[in-house]
Amino acid sequence: MTNDLSEEQIMALQSDLQERLPEIFRLATERTSESRIRLADVLTSAVLECHVVLNEHESHLLQEIIDDLLANSGVDVRQILVERFAKANSAPRNVIISLACDESMDIAGPILRQSVNLSDEDLIFVAESHGHDHALAIATRCAISEAVADALITTGDVRVMQTVVENLGAMLSDSAMNMLAESARLTEALRAPLIKRPELSVHMASSLYWWVSSELRRTILRRYGLNPGQIDSALAGSIQELLRHHERDHADQEEFTQIIDWLTAHDALSAATLIQVLRMGQYRLFEALLGHMTGLRPNSVRALVLQSGGHALAAICRAAGVDKPSFVSIFLLSRGARPGEQIVRPSELSEALVAFDQITAEKAKMMMAAWGSTENNQLADSASYVQSSIVKSLNG
Repeated sequence: MTNDLSEEQIMALQSDLQERLPEIFRLATERTSESRIRLADVLTSAVLECHVVLNEHESHLLQEIIDDLLANSGVDVRQILVERFAKANSAPRNVIISLACDESMDIAGPILRQSVNLSDEDLIFVAESHGHDHALAIATRCAISEAVADALITTGDVRVMQTVVENLGAMLSDSAMNMLAESARLTEALRAPLIKRPELSVHMASSLYWWVSSELRRTILRRYGLNPGQIDSALAGSIQELLRHHERDHADQEEFTQIIDWLTAHDALSAATLIQVLRMGQYRLFEALLGHMTGLRPNSVRALVLQSGGHALAAICRAAGVDKPSFVSIFLLSRGARPGEQIVRPSELSEALVAFDQITAEKAKMMMAAWGSTENNQLADSASYVQSSIVKSLNG
């Protein structure tokens, strides 16, 4: 009902309602299908069209009549009541709240999706106290405030969260966006709609970069223009997050395998990843990654990486498809895993680069096949064995 009615019009409507009340109460005592349809029609017309404030007794009686109609009438009657109250610009508060909280979504759904008579406090109450279906209906409203969106998102219900994110009529606060970004890392259904949100910041986008598909990464790059430094930082943050819950146990090979699977699934297993892991000081994870990329056991990788001269590491990196600039970084950073003196002599780096240039990827892969069948202690205790295999491969 608009607020443009004159005082005379309001008084006329109030009088009209008072005249209809006897008929409403009479029809309420009848149980025929026709009388109930007529009651629903008269009742909704009287309540919604008349700009009037009912007294407590009248309001209580009307509520009882509506409850009885909903509980004991056919589909036609319930449909009349729900549709008219859902679309009404004004309606008695107790009636709207009762309908919104009904267990049947045939009744509550249209009210929660459409009624403008529900305040933010009403919607938050329903979302927090009435479960998935009610929250999902609220999430489809054409306009949702930040407070209501926060309540819907904090339910933790993925379908509700997805519906909110997809609803461009929902206003999302910074805290809601942060919660959604955290959830999107582990929930694929949230990723695409979240990246389309206007509220998504550069920081949030970069934090999601390595958790989404290649297509969505391209979308992020087009929209935010992330530079290589931001992408590398995002990768480091993602790896650190994967390691976080393993820190107390220092992560075993099974847990490393889970991280490797994640990196592989997200097309993130590369030379850049090896460098980031080394910069983080995660040498055991580095060994596991390089072992996965070459077919060597992690202990074998450790033995070969720690050997002086860098010939073995050059061969491993060649087999893993590492480019020369990345090899230089890996070589220098990997020296930090050596016990005692960790300073790299210039001659050592030069020697490693010569070996990297001489070893082709094809020959390097042949070496990995041979080393993969060699016992770990032979690789660890016999640098001459490794060196001779490299020389033999080069001469072959």
